[in-house]
Amino acid sequence: MKRIKEMWPTMRQNWKKRNVESMRKNAERTSERVLQVREYENSIFICMDDVPLLTAEQLSDDIIATLWKMRELYVGYSLEKKMQGNGKQD
Repeated sequence: MKRIKEMWPTMRQNWKKRNVESMRKNAERTSERVLQVREYENSIFICMDDVPLLTAEQLSDDIIATLWKMRELYVGYSLEKKMQGNGKQD
């Protein structure tokens, strides 16, 4: 029992790291599914859930760079919300 008590903090920390990594991977997969570049009516758009939001002409950066930045922001936002929802801000 003493050995389990000694190992518990390390086991808990390792579990937290795996859990956060799992949430990050899930958010990354979701961002790839919901944020896309699509063509509608002969124009290129950045879309969310296949809904056109911005045309390529409305962007100051390269559309692919913008897409990746949006996905990165989505992952960060998604993780923050999940951590708040689970009461795991530490």
